[in-house]
Amino acid sequence: MRSRYVARHRPAPPRHRRVPTRRPGILPAAVLATACAVLLGTGAASAADRPAAPHRSAHAAQVPFEMHEFVDHSTESYTFTSADPLCASGTFVDHVTVVSANPAKGSYVWSVDTTYTCDDASGTFTATKHLRRDVAPNGNAYNVGRVKFTGGTGAYGGLAGRGVDVGASANGQGAGMIVGRVRRH
Repeated sequence: MRSRYVARHRPAPPRHRRVPTRRPGILPAAVLATACAVLLGTGAASAADRPAAPHRSAHAAQVPFEMHEFVDHSTESYTFTSADPLCASGTFVDHVTVVSANPAKGSYVWSVDTTYTCDDASGTFTATKHLRRDVAPNGNAYNVGRVKFTGGTGAYGGLAGRGVDVGASANGQGAGMIVGRVRRH
């Protein structure tokens, strides 16, 4: 006997309604509101207002921190303020590498190696930032991204941690806020 192949009709898979995705462009309003709050001098609670993290290992516990960066392009002034476990204030230097760019849409992805130097001579610490920067048609710029602290010198020789950077700039002035958790060995 010969077998006979019979084509069977399979129902089409259900059609799902597509949810529109956000097109790359200017950052969401919540991020912009936070960046504006940083520019105006307000922001989230300081690290001292938050409870310390529970001790989870034999290493030093990670501690929450908040850092504010200020840039004045007219004077080439790059300063920061923070609180314990980092130094209170200092200067910083950014080494920017553009990873990708779409100038027509005003969108850039940057990798930034930053060295912070404390005013109190307690040492330096370094961070690597991966930022998305969007530039509005009026020239104002907004950025958001991840930060990884990678060590340092002096009191910050064993510094390690992660955070999030949100910033904005307009008319040659910029401000950013980094919040996260770090530990010092």
